[in-house]
Amino acid sequence: MVISKSGGTPETRNGMVEAAAALSLARPRLRAHAVAVTQDGSALSRQARDLGFVERFPMWDWVGGRTS
Repeated sequence: MVISKSGGTPETRNGMVEAAAALSLARPRLRAHAVAVTQDGSALSRQARDLGFVERFPMWDWVGGRTS
């Protein structure tokens, strides 16, 4: 589960890249297991769509940022 309001938080992206690398060693692809929680239209939302994540769940604008 990748969670980022804007999809631009480097730590979140780096964690996702590391998880994808670890999964690739076991042969499954990240998209077969991944979901995203993010604002509609964010960088993460677009990436999740493009990579074919299982699901994208909304994070509303009133939700705080990185430490919420």
